[in-house]
Parts: sequence; C-alpha cells; structure tokens
Amino acid sequence: MNIELKKLIDASKALDKNAVSEVVTFLLERQVVLKDNWLGVARVCMSVGNYSLAIQSIERLVGECQELPTVLQGLGILSDCGNTNQAYEIADSMLKHNPSLVPIQHTKGVLAYQTGKLEEAKSLFYNVVEKLPLAGEAWHMLSTLADTEEEYISIRKELENLKPSVDKLPNNTAKATFYNALANVIAHTDSNDAALDCYNDCARVMKAVVPSNVLPFTSIDTFNNAVGGLPTNESKESVMSPIFVLGLPRSGTTLLTQLLCVHPEVTSIGEADTFSLACDLVLKQRNCLEQPDALSHVTDSQIIEIASMYTSMCEELCGRTQFVVDKSLNNLQYVALIKRVFPNAILIFTERESNANAWSIFRTFFSKGMGWTWSVSSINQVVQAAQNYVDECTKKTAERMFRIQISELSSSPEEKLAPILSALGLAYSDNHNKFYLQEISLRTASMSQVRRPLKSNMNDKGNIPKGFK
Repeated sequence: MNIELKKLIDASKALDKNAVSEVVTFLLERQVVLKDNWLGVARVCMSVGNYSLAIQSIERLVGECQELPTVLQGLGILSDCGNTNQAYEIADSMLKHNPSLVPIQHTKGVLAYQTGKLEEAKSLFYNVVEKLPLAGEAWHMLSTLADTEEEYISIRKELENLKPSVDKLPNNTAKATFYNALANVIAHTDSNDAALDCYNDCARVMKAVVPSNVLPFTSIDTFNNAVGGLPTNESKESVMSPIFVLGLPRSGTTLLTQLLCVHPEVTSIGEADTFSLACDLVLKQRNCLEQPDALSHVTDSQIIEIASMYTSMCEELCGRTQFVVDKSLNNLQYVALIKRVFPNAILIFTERESNANAWSIFRTFFSKGMGWTWSVSSINQVVQAAQNYVDECTKKTAERMFRIQISELSSSPEEKLAPILSALGLAYSDNHNKFYLQEISLRTASMSQVRRPLKSNMNDKGNIPKGFK
C-alpha cells in the first residue's frame, strides 16, 4: 500500500486533482486499512479541493484510528469541509463513551459553539477549565460566550487569580488566548482603556510564536499589472455568478453574509479560499496568486477552467444552489482577476470606520496565522492600504458592484440590502432582521457577534482606548 500512498503524494505535489481522486477512490473502494494515515489522506484531498473524498477519509479515520488527538484533528477537517454538524455528532458520541476526557469536551465545545448550541458550549468549556484551570483557549471561548454582568465579573475574578501562574508559562497560543480572555472581560466590566495592557500582552506573546508574514496589499500594483492584460471569461456555458463579499477582518463581512443567507436561495462557502485554490489547481502552481509573474500568460481556456473548477468546489462545499457567497478575506486583493474570471459576479465591498476597524482587529484573537494582526503599525498600514484600494476599485460605479459601511447596514438594513437582493432578482423581507436565529454553522472570529441582533453588533465606535495609537 506504500505504492498507492506514494502515488497520492506525487499527485498532490503536482496539484493533479484527478489523480488524487483516483488513488483515494481506490483506497476507499478496496477497504484498505490506513488507521491514522487517513488523516494525511484527508489533508491531501483538501489541498486539491476534493471535499467529498476528504469527508469519506475522515469517516474511515474515525472508524479505524485509536489515537485520540488524531481523531480530534480529523473532526476539525470534517468541519472545514462544511460538515460541522456531522463532526459535532461524532464528538458527542465519543464523549458519551468517554465522559471525563477533557480533549473531547473541548472539541465538542468548539463544535457546539460553531453550530449555535451556545449554552451547551459554555457548559463544556466550564468543565474544561474546572479540570485544567490554565486552559487559555477554553477561557477565551467563555469570555466571548458570557452574557450576564455576573458572569463577566466571575470570569474576571477567576482569571485575575490565575494570571500570576500564567505569566510564568512559556510563550504559546494558550498563554496568548488567556490574556485575550482576561482583556475581553475587563473591557466589558470596566473599559477598553483598562483592558489595553492585557490585549498588548496577548499581542506580545503571539508575535513571539507566530512568524511574521508579508503584509496584505504589499504587491497589489504588481498583481494588477500582471492580470491587467488577461482575457475576460466570455464563455456561453452555464457558469455561476458568485457573490464576493470583500473586506478586511472585522469589517462586517460575516454580518453581511449572514444577512444575505437568510434567503433560501443564497448560501455561503465561508472563508475557504476557494478562488485562490482553483487558480492553483488550474495553473499547477501552489500560491500562484502571490507570484504575479505566474499570471501574466494565463490563457482564455485557463480563465474558463478556473471558473469551472471554482464552481465545482463550491458545489462540493454547499451543494447546488442559485447564489453562493464567498467571504474569503484574501479575495479583496484579487478583485482584478476575479472580475476577469467572473465578469457577472456581484462584488460587495464592506467598510468600517478605520480606527474602529483597526482596534477591532487588534483586540480579536484570530485562529489563523495572520501575523500582521498582532502589530499596531502593521494593522494601520493594512487598513489604510485596503481603504485606498477600495477607493480605486469603486471609482467607476457598476451595476453589480456595491460599497457598504457596516454601521449604516446595522442602522438601515433594508436600505442597504434591498439593492443587492434586487440585483439577484430577490426581495428583502422581515426575516432578514432575524438573521441571528439561523441554524447554520459558523467558523469565524465573529461567530459570537453574528448570533446577536443587529443593534448590538457594531457598537465599538467611540470606545477606542486613548493608549491605542
């Protein structure tokens, strides 16, 4: 079987989705026992956008593997593939057989949070910190789930008592999330000014453990020049016209997506970076959008193939639906190419007052490795660059292009949403005001805020601490 696994690795390196599918289908149909190796197989499937085979691989992993950490990692992949409810059910079954195992309690708590079972998630995280008082990730979740003044005060007291012990720990993610949790409850029970030191502590630790990366928009002019002469997709074949929600972290992309998805004909693929992966698979080069030289010779047929690849991956993630929302954060930098591949796409630029956006980015703990979000100077550069780029993109008005200030969306949802829905041939309804009641899974740093009514969503303007420069 090592021969088949080697074929799989070679196919993955070559970004050959069909070859990956052939090998994995062979392994599944022959009922090959791979135990913990199914996790690697699932990751390979994910890397080429074959989500259905990734799901089947994780199902085999759960049935064969005895290593608990490996199985729990598999549940994370299952959730990444859009099957968060299935991952939750598996974790629930595992916990019934092993009710005292903290790792399962934590994993089930995360999945319960993502699926909107907030009280259950809270209960599970309290169980975790009762057994592991320094579990920073669990405290962080609790700091975002608290919903009464008494609860915030109680959590703050516990964390302040634990802080001297945490201060002595080596720098790691758990330590950073602990500081972020303490900052969150101080901000709620006192003020953002009082919480700033703890947010700074979180950033200091994360800068030590997360490698710095290239700032977004650093090469935007080079990218735009590279794709400026490319052909536009003029295929007459039936290709989807996606809805791209384009904005910085904490600019309201999740809120807008949730509002749009109230309509039964609209669904979302979240932040799956599907467009960039489709480009990689067609052009046979990993991270090709970060290497503009690879884009200058893209052909008409490749443009059409990218559209087709993207469409098929969207269908794997959320099924066949009339309208798909893509809110991947990197897409804002790729607008010039997106417009070539999908000339009829809806483009919605979300914005927030720049200082409020910068502060919200800094105080939010992002689970993905966005190293620039832990540096105030880097945040300021990115926010300004994004604002300038959106100004450039929207110089000329277009029928299927919109620019939305999220504060205005919160105060006048019908006024801002109705034109977008009209462009889709849909209508606004009172149900859009009840978006937070949707029983859908969320995997985003904003998943607590978007389960609340509109009026309580964007309320931090004017609360920026004086010491935040």
